[in-house]
Amino acid sequence: MSQQDKQEQLQQLYAQQQMAESNANALQEHIELLQAYLQEYRSGLEVLKKIEDKDAGEDMLMNIGGNIFVRARLLDAETVIREVGSGVRIEQDAQEAKASVEDSLSQLQERSGSLSAQYEKLVTQAQALNTQIRQLVAQMRQPGE
Repeated sequence: MSQQDKQEQLQQLYAQQQMAESNANALQEHIELLQAYLQEYRSGLEVLKKIEDKDAGEDMLMNIGGNIFVRARLLDAETVIREVGSGVRIEQDAQEAKASVEDSLSQLQERSGSLSAQYEKLVTQAQALNTQIRQLVAQMRQPGE
């Protein structure tokens, strides 16, 4: 293989490696976003589980995030207000809301697992390309080839 052929192959490998790394970075950002959603849904599910054992009118401490709690009085333990998207909120039976949150959690976890597998595949691909690049550069530096 001529030096020019090696140079062209090196450029191709480098472009492929950069693309794999770029895609892996984009997937990593998406995974982090999914993890934030998972945490939010887990927190919501935790609150739903806590209120199912409470009676209307009962005082309780509500975690509002960041380890901050407010005193609250539960007006209705049977129904909750739930956002369904685009700022639209509906009143829903607490058990239905709990089932819906559990379903959403399951879907998010499945998606996160799928993206994590894709991420690992891209990282492995980028590493393999990087190894090929190093080998080709070493060949190009050898005199007489």
